Amino acid sequence: MELFNDLLQYIIPLVSIIIAFLIKKYLGKKIDDGKIESLLYFIVNIVTDIEQRNPEMKGIEKQILVVGKVFDQLPKKDVSKLEKTFKTVDVAVERAFQLSHLANPVFKALKKLIK
Repeated sequence: MELFNDLLQYIIPLVSIIIAFLIKKYLGKKIDDGKIESLLYFIVNIVTDIEQRNPEMKGIEKQILVVGKVFDQLPKKDVSKLEKTFKTVDVAVERAFQLSHLANPVFKALKKLIK
């Protein structure tokens, strides 16, 4: 019993560290997924804004402009989350573009018919 009491001061912090790790792992994953999704929709708004203001620009020029705005408008913490998830901000911008209505082939066809 005395040995247990001596080890108790080491067991309690160890158990609390394990519990904190498990909570962060399982709950943190869900929180990060929601945060990444909101960041992608933030990028979609930037893409849409640039598309409407600069329809004559080529694709790569628009992407460079979007990436620059992402770095300017997002906090470094959010940019690092994008980089951890997608490896680069360019890939995150491309993914956001794919989520937007601008990448939809039907939308592109309608846009050509209107012009």
